[in-house]
Amino acid sequence: MLSISSRFGAALGAASVVLACAAQVQAAPAAVKSVVFSTDYNAAASGPGTPIGVTTTFKPSAKKIHCAVRLTKLDSRAVVRTVWFVESSPGIPANTKAYEDKVGPLKNLVLAHFTLSNSNTWPLGRYKVDVYLNGKYIRTARFSVK
Repeated sequence: MLSISSRFGAALGAASVVLACAAQVQAAPAAVKSVVFSTDYNAAASGPGTPIGVTTTFKPSAKKIHCAVRLTKLDSRAVVRTVWFVESSPGIPANTKAYEDKVGPLKNLVLAHFTLSNSNTWPLGRYKVDVYLNGKYIRTARFSVK
């Protein structure tokens, strides 16, 4: 692909390849690093906040369930979407969609924070959250209410 005809050209060609590789690495989109649930969330004045009380099991009396989706790097174009489901619970059809939300573009953040609130008690059972990044399904994270 590269045509090198002189020593000077060889040096330029090698530098171009290195620069092209570096540009490709820098241009790689962000990926989802982790998805965690928590009982609380400390929003930071600048930068990403911090999930507090990380868990996958919640009490029926919990008023909020927080979900934090951490990206591998800053990406000003990143859009994170979560779709929450009741996977299994007595009296509720399996995989009933409970909530959907998106955050983004994220600008200068590497963490997308979602909250699901309930003024009543949560039905006992298993729940799942499907996570999407820029419209592409990435993974499913699960929690339970006991």
